[in-house]
Amino acid sequence: MTRFTLPSVVAALLGAASLSAQISHDGPYWNGYPLPANLQTVTSIGTQVVLQTTSAVHFYSGLLRTWTVLPVSSTAVVRVANRYSLVEDGLSVHAYSTATGEVQTLTVSGSAKIYQSSLSSTWTACVEDGGTLHGYSAFLGAWVPLKVLGSVKTIDTNSQSVAVVDDVNVYGFSALYGTWVATPTRTGGTYATLRNGVMALYSSPDEVKVFSSFQNTWSTAALPGAQTAVQHLGDGMLVLASGKELALISTMTGNIQRKTCTNVPTVQIGKSVAVLDDGGTLTGFAPGTDAQVALPSTGPNGSILVANGSFGSIAVIDDGTRPTAFSGLTGRTSAAPAGKYTYTLGDIAALADGQPAQSYAYSALTGTWVAVPAKTFSNPAANYEALVLATTSGFSAFSARTGTWADLTTGDPLIWRADGAMAAVAGNQGIDVFDPLLGRWMHQSTAVSPDFKIHRLVGVSWDGSRAHGYSLLHHAWESVAPLGTFSSTRASSSIGYCQTSTHIYPFTANGSLSNNSRFPEFSRFLVRGSTMLHLQAGPPRTAVIGMFGSRPAEIPLGGWGTLRVDPGSAVVLPLGTIPLSGVLKTEIVLPKDPLLNGFAVHMQNLLIPNFSQPWLSNVSAPYIW
Repeated sequence: MTRFTLPSVVAALLGAASLSAQISHDGPYWNGYPLPANLQTVTSIGTQVVLQTTSAVHFYSGLLRTWTVLPVSSTAVVRVANRYSLVEDGLSVHAYSTATGEVQTLTVSGSAKIYQSSLSSTWTACVEDGGTLHGYSAFLGAWVPLKVLGSVKTIDTNSQSVAVVDDVNVYGFSALYGTWVATPTRTGGTYATLRNGVMALYSSPDEVKVFSSFQNTWSTAALPGAQTAVQHLGDGMLVLASGKELALISTMTGNIQRKTCTNVPTVQIGKSVAVLDDGGTLTGFAPGTDAQVALPSTGPNGSILVANGSFGSIAVIDDGTRPTAFSGLTGRTSAAPAGKYTYTLGDIAALADGQPAQSYAYSALTGTWVAVPAKTFSNPAANYEALVLATTSGFSAFSARTGTWADLTTGDPLIWRADGAMAAVAGNQGIDVFDPLLGRWMHQSTAVSPDFKIHRLVGVSWDGSRAHGYSLLHHAWESVAPLGTFSSTRASSSIGYCQTSTHIYPFTANGSLSNNSRFPEFSRFLVRGSTMLHLQAGPPRTAVIGMFGSRPAEIPLGGWGTLRVDPGSAVVLPLGTIPLSGVLKTEIVLPKDPLLNGFAVHMQNLLIPNFSQPWLSNVSAPYIW
């Protein structure tokens, strides 16, 4: 495994590799597979499609675009999660990871217990068998043993964390690192896993301990009344309120801050932002930077709105005359022009609707308000990274990535949705998807009246003769004419499929290049101070050259694909050669500098096989939090 720090990436220089025509490109993203005999169930979520028969389980990895078959008995129990599956079959517990395409098996006793959180949002598991526990990371695809010291007091799992307490230690297990990290325990503690960490509370002396799954470290701070404190839980953060005392905890940075208020404060919390009201004095808390920022008072006629969603990072303070937006991502504020507004809040985009006067859109990434071009609009919808408005001529969309608007002229749509990160309009002329990274609408012509299903980053359509798919990770439409008689389509996070009477056709939203990060299936975030695992899938013995830039580009290179990293901002590094496993893993350690918050890293690889022409991977463009 190759390992760089980000400063070394930025400082590195490599002579440019010559570009010539290629035969292949990053696709295909549709992959047909004959339906196995005695098929019982078809399940898809995250990055996998799973087929269960009476004698085997067939796993498809959207990351590797490969199938793995596991023989099982007819009584096997299969649990399908975001990036892995667990199969209980007698005294065997099999774990399949889409990151490795491999099955790792534990042989257990009849008294073994399995611990998992919600299958719709988990990347960890734990098996307890006697005095040994085994933690599992879907990202790393491995069981990691832990020998208990004394007796087990607590076992708890959540999305990216596992907590274990024995007579000596509290252990945190992070799906991002796949190691058990211990801190001393005390009697009388209370414990819980957060979505992205572990919390332990103690009294006499009163203190809080927090494990960050992003930093893989424990932090400790004193807090009077810790065990009776009110818990305001976000996603990347937690606020503990004990009388006038607050503990502001970021599981992204791993830090705990104390704040003493003049009054008993009121706490309004979103997924990744909080507003603290100390008797009318407002403070914004940004877990991305650990910033505590003074906010304007609401006054007698004002209001406070806090975004929720999946990772809402916006608070809007309206003092009755003008709104001020606060970004939990960057810790900065921005005031809009004075006016009377109603608001629509997405995760990192917000709308201040001032009709019939001027209206404005806000991006928590750029920290700016941008005027809405359309003076008249309706049905505003906000999702992860965009706003979409219905106008008199069609639709207008705002990208929180680019800070720009893009119009779509269309007739009466048959389908109009803005789910997750994808907005789509489907009608008799085809389907248009708004891509916030590109900042424009992407069109696909279809037969009349197409069906279109979208979920988060992927959309899948059937138009009566062909299946069409679009992804916000590889930014491309791709179509397939399936064999057999059409049965159904499904979209789920970063995977979709079209099923017929004879075949199943998975459609992956991931290209060959991906990474482990916050909301890992989406590749949207990197967390400062953490280690990014940069994953390039491809044929073994293929050389990989990485390009890392601060700006996007769109330069068609024929059969190569499209260069999406601005050459003027990019540095180029040889990353190595893809091993026999089919995945080259490169660790990149990110500094903790808060100035990086909101900075987007555009990454793309050049792949040079031994016996064919080179080709370009998809682009991965997460922003740093």
